[in-house]
Amino acid sequence: QNSGYLNEWDYSKYDVAITHPEIRTGVWSLISRLPYVAVVHNTEPMTLRSIERQPPTLTIANSIYTERHMPLAAHNSKMGIHVIHPPVLIEPEDGPRDHYTMINISLEKGGSVLNYAANSNPKLKFRGVMGGHGLQVDNQPMNVEIVKQTRDMAGIYSGAKVLLFPSHRETYGK
Repeated sequence: QNSGYLNEWDYSKYDVAITHPEIRTGVWSLISRLPYVAVVHNTEPMTLRSIERQPPTLTIANSIYTERHMPLAAHNSKMGIHVIHPPVLIEPEDGPRDHYTMINISLEKGGSVLNYAANSNPKLKFRGVMGGHGLQVDNQPMNVEIVKQTRDMAGIYSGAKVLLFPSHRETYGK
């Protein structure tokens, strides 16, 4: 945002602004005349305050949980709130499914839950995939295979017997 490229755009060419609420707040002076669609996948205070300050024309939430936690400004906006669940377009490869798998083993995404589950079930095979955000809980027991961050999600899913997703908050995770 500080590179100045946003100031170089000619916003009069566009019909609508689609972005996350907290990002839109930073560029509001540039796009304030455009209808605004908020894409919301969390209920963080900064996100909620941004929606209250500058209500979107339309809000797209990733879950019913997120929709229910949106401020009244979003519910009362011109087009309201619609829930669109994230698409999952990956088809796992064939092969043995023998791991209990968790993707992004950060504290916020439940890395400590993986640690607890693996310690409680030492005969089971677990796999923890390092994520790109947050402090990763990589001090896992011996029955957890730690995988570095990867784009090969089909390969990760192909070995998953169970996918663990104990996130503290809603996301657009696949």
